[in-house]
Amino acid sequence: MSDESIIKALLSGDEKKIREARTILYKNLLKEFFQKTCRKYSGLSREDVEETFIDAFLDLVSNIQNEQFEGRSKISTYFSTILNRKCSKKADREKAKGFAHSISLEGVLFNMNLNIPSFLKLTFEQEREQNILKALYQAMEALNDKCRGLLRDFYYDKLSQKELAIKWEYKDENTVKVTLNRCRNKLKDIIGPLLDGLI
Repeated sequence: MSDESIIKALLSGDEKKIREARTILYKNLLKEFFQKTCRKYSGLSREDVEETFIDAFLDLVSNIQNEQFEGRSKISTYFSTILNRKCSKKADREKAKGFAHSISLEGVLFNMNLNIPSFLKLTFEQEREQNILKALYQAMEALNDKCRGLLRDFYYDKLSQKELAIKWEYKDENTVKVTLNRCRNKLKDIIGPLLDGLI
C-alpha cells in the first residue's frame, strides 16, 4: 500500500480497513527499522527496542488519525524520527541508571563544593547529558547526610571501608559495606523520577 492509501484507510472510519492498514504498515516498518534500531542503540536490550518500537508505532497511527501528520515527508521518515527520539530518551535513562547503580565504575562523585570532575565535563557536552548530571546531583542531595557523606568519602575521597568505619564510627567494615549498598540502592531509586522531569 502507498502512503496515500494507508492514510486514507486509517482515516476511513472503517474498522476492517483500519486493521488492514495498521497491519501492513507495522510489518513494513518492522522490516525496515527494527534490526537497524537494535544495532544503532546497542545499549538497549531487544525487549526495550520492541517496547519502544510499539510505542512509536502507536504514536504514529494516532498522529495520522488525528491529522497531526501533514504528509510533508514519507510515513517511514516520520516514523523514524519518532522512534529515534524515543530510543534516544530511553537510552539516556538507562545510561543514568547505570551511573547511579554502578557508579564505582567511574569512581567519582560530586564533592562538597559541587564541582563537576573535569572528565565528566568533557564527556557530557550535550544538553540532555548535562541533565543526567543534574539528576545525579539532585539525587545525591536528596540522600540523608550520612549516605551522602559515605558515598562521597568512598568514591570521591577514596577512603577504604576500614577508614570509613573509623571516621563514621561503625562497628566494623562489614557494617560499612552493608550501609554503602543500602545508600547505593537509595540513590538508584531516587534517580528514576528525577530523570522523568529532566530528559
